[in-house]
Order: sequence, then structure tokens, then C-alpha cells
Amino acid sequence: MENNQPYKKLADLVITFEGSQIFIRSNAGGVGIVTDPVIVEVLAYFDAPRTSRDFEGEFGKETLHLMESLVEANLLVAANKERDSPVFFGFFSGFDVHRKMLADQERLSKYREAIFATVSEGDVVIDAGAGTGILSVYAAQAGAAKVYAIDNSEMALMIPKLAKENGFDQIIEVVQADFAEVQLPEKADVMVSETFGFWALDEGAIPDLQQCAKRHLKIGGRMIPEAFSLYLAPIKTAPDNLYSVFDDRFDEVRMECLANESSLQSSVSKLDPEAVGNSIFVGRYLTLEVTEIIEEATQIPGPCEALCAYFTLHLSPEIDLTNAPHGATTSWIQATLPILLPHSENQLNLRIEPAPENRRAISLTLTGDVEKTIRIS
Repeated sequence: MENNQPYKKLADLVITFEGSQIFIRSNAGGVGIVTDPVIVEVLAYFDAPRTSRDFEGEFGKETLHLMESLVEANLLVAANKERDSPVFFGFFSGFDVHRKMLADQERLSKYREAIFATVSEGDVVIDAGAGTGILSVYAAQAGAAKVYAIDNSEMALMIPKLAKENGFDQIIEVVQADFAEVQLPEKADVMVSETFGFWALDEGAIPDLQQCAKRHLKIGGRMIPEAFSLYLAPIKTAPDNLYSVFDDRFDEVRMECLANESSLQSSVSKLDPEAVGNSIFVGRYLTLEVTEIIEEATQIPGPCEALCAYFTLHLSPEIDLTNAPHGATTSWIQATLPILLPHSENQLNLRIEPAPENRRAISLTLTGDVEKTIRIS
């Protein structure tokens, strides 16, 4: 542990108390410890970047072992790593998630069409969050002279094999790194990314895409998708098991604690279009300009037992891709939000922002006729 290395606590730490014990964990980091109350004070000190020398001057040399224990537990990390998400990237290292995405013909065909409509012969292209490298191959097929396939998961090790198999190993260069931080030797004409969650924002990648574009996209360069739109729609009768799985159980196990927690989190399922009411347009946002906090006012008809949340990616001026329940089925399907709207017309203010405990999820706060905060991930 270097004296001049600044450390910071992980951004998504959650602290819970069980009697005299304290549990501290990071969902995004995949780490946690059981410890004593004094550690909370140490973590609070590292809300701002501090070095071990700073800590020693504040708390004394005899307490330096407390800081060292937190560094060893990966709850204190180098200041520039406090928002890293190793568990998140690990999710994309396995083949199961990629089987699902590669089988999504609607998603891939629309992306391929947009890439061919956007990439010109000789272009330099960035594929941010490349995964298997399929979009990098599309860019090479479209005539790109150079494609930087950037991915921070172990799947990056497979991309050179895919590139070689398709004859593009001299065009596609793989960079295993965080695309928000990577340094490339040249600027790009086009940047493409499919790093969008069930309600577009909930993989937390847009700020990273903006950083990458600021550093590496030429002035006048093109982004795929160039924009996205968010929608909500009322669901009069909630899907089976959204609420009932926790009630009136055959095994007589009480699950009120689980019911309360689940009511604060979205569910993902393929919804019957007939069960979903008319779409409510929330807003349209430019990918490289949208802010981390979005505030909108809307009116949603009711009464209803839940909301459907979906999006449309505007891949290029003529090509859209949506996970709307009335559209073609995609690997995203739809997010269902357990939100009860009691009135025939519900006036709501929406605040959409990164979830405080995990920037790879989003927090939707409703105020007005209904007040509730729900996590979408």
C-alpha cells in the first residue's frame, strides 16, 4: 500500500445491522465483510480520496491496520476505480448471455442495417462494449478500414478468433479495457454500441459512452444509436406472480419481507400486448448529450396495478429498434414496474437517475399522485 496512492470507498456500499454485527457489501464489486462499528467511521473518511499518510495523520499510526483491512477486502480501492463494476462485466463473460443475444435476429438485423447505412469505405470505427465482436464484424463488412473492438470482459479473448475466422483479423483490433478509460492511437468516424438495458439506461453505460466519444470520436462523427426514446404504459392487471408469489403460499411460509423488497424492484418478462395499455411517451434523448439525471412530467391513465417500461433505439435516421410489447420479440423483452396507480388520470413527476447503490442500475422516483421509488436493473 503506497503512502501517496489515494484511496476511496466503493460508490455502492450498503451497510446493514444485525444486532452488534455490521455487514458492509458492494453489489457491483461482489465483495463484503462482517465487521465492527469503527470501520464505518473509517469508510466515511474515505468518501473523498485520501492516502494512507492522510489517514495516519488523522487517526494515528496504530489504526493503519483498519485501512489496510479495507484495502485487502476491496472495499477501499484506488480513487479512479471507485465506480468499477467487476461483477457487472463478469456477467458478460459467459456464453449463456451471448447465446441469447446472438439468437436475437431482430436486434442484430437492425444493428447491421444501421451499420451498413452509416459506415463508409475506409472509416475508423469503435465498437464500445463489443462482447462477441459481432458488431465489429458488421462494421468490417460495411467497409471500415479499422475497427477497435473494446470490451472489458473475458469474452474479449474470443473476438480475435471470430475476426480471423471471417477474414478481418487485419482490420479488427481488440482492446480489453473499460471503454470509458481506454486510450486509442487515433480518432474514429463512427462509434457503435449495444450497451443498453431493459429501459435503455439501466446498464449505466451512457456516461462511459460519452467519455469515450469525447476522447475518440471525430468532430462530426456518428453514434449508433444516435438517440433513444423512453416509454411507459399502464398494465390494468399485473402479470401472474408479480405480487401473488409471496402471498397465500401452499407451504404457509410468510414472505412479507420479500414482498416489500420486491415491490421496490422491476421484473422482466414478455408481456401480452393485449394486457398493456396505450403508450405514454416520456422523452427522446441524444445518446451523447443526455444527462445522468432526467426529469419529466407525465400523465398516466389508470387505475392500474403495474407499469410497462420500454424503449426505442434510434440507430440511424431511418432505422429504429424497439422492445415495445407490440413489436417484434427481442432479447430485452420488457420491464414491469410494480406501481399501483389508483386514479383514472395520474399526474406524475418522474426522476430517472443512477441507483445510489449501483450505477449499473437506475432509480425511478415518482412524485405527484403517487410517491414511490423503484429500481430498474
